[in-house]
Amino acid sequence: MKKFDIIIIISFLLISIVSAAWFMFSSNKKYENTYAEIYVEGVLYKRIPLTENMEEMTIPIETKLGKNVIHISNGKINMVDADCHDRVCVKSGTIDKVGETIVCLPHKVVVEIKGEGKSETDDLAY
Repeated sequence: MKKFDIIIIISFLLISIVSAAWFMFSSNKKYENTYAEIYVEGVLYKRIPLTENMEEMTIPIETKLGKNVIHISNGKINMVDADCHDRVCVKSGTIDKVGETIVCLPHKVVVEIKGEGKSETDDLAY
C-alpha cells in the first residue's frame, strides 16, 4: 500500500465521521413547542400541540376521497385506520419527532410534526 492510498483512506474516514456527527447533532434539536399539523388536500385542517401529558384524542377525517382516523396520545401520533387500498399510512407507525410525516396519498392527507422555539444547540457552533 502506497503512502497516497493511506492518505485517501484516512481522508474518507474523517469525512464519514464528520458527516455522521453532523447528522447526529442536527437531529437532536430540542424545541420548546412541538405540534402536529394535519393537511387535507393541501389545506391546513388542524394544528394540535403535542405534549407528553396530553389527553388522548382521536381525529376522524372524512373527505370525498375516503376516511382516515388519526390517534394522538403522549405526544405521539399515528394513523390507526384508513380505507385506502394500500394502507401505507397505517403501516408507517407512530411519529413523535420534528420533521417526521405520515402521508396518505390516495386521500391526500398529510400529518407533519413541526417545532418552534429555541433549540438547545447553537446552529452557529457548527
